[in-house]
Amino acid sequence: ERRRKGCDNGIKDKNKVKAQQLCKELQQYKKEGIRLLLNGSPSSPEEIARTCTIREDRCYMRDYISNDSNEIWGIGFDFVKDIK
Repeated sequence: ERRRKGCDNGIKDKNKVKAQQLCKELQQYKKEGIRLLLNGSPSSPEEIARTCTIREDRCYMRDYISNDSNEIWGIGFDFVKDIK
């Protein structure tokens, strides 16, 4: 089965709107040259949106990464904990 690219790929209906909003936000950051990281590794807006919304039992923290001039050059999404 071929995977479609896009903000709603592989997302169930109840999380689709949330995932689409996050994906579109991250696509804009990427277009502005901001690097996107998932657990410390380069990632795509689609992958981050899917990972952060598909598993309701996991918590990811958004971290804005800046340089010495306080300019944001990256956004990291790091797994924090399982929610029980």
